[in-house]
Amino acid sequence: MDRLALLEQLKEAERNISEGASRLARQEAQIAELDREGHETQRAKIVLATLKEVLAQHYEDRERILMELKK
Repeated sequence: MDRLALLEQLKEAERNISEGASRLARQEAQIAELDREGHETQRAKIVLATLKEVLAQHYEDRERILMELKK
């Protein structure tokens, strides 16, 4: 893959990380609010776990792209 394409992929990976981190923070805040109000949080925590997995994948994608750029 050419360098320009990799740089575009890196840009997308960085955007995905930023957006994913924001979603994760919002979900954590929602869970905290639900806890304070005495509401059930199990489903919200399942969503949080999924968001964490997706964010981890974005970090892995970024690392893969950075390794390709170093070649």
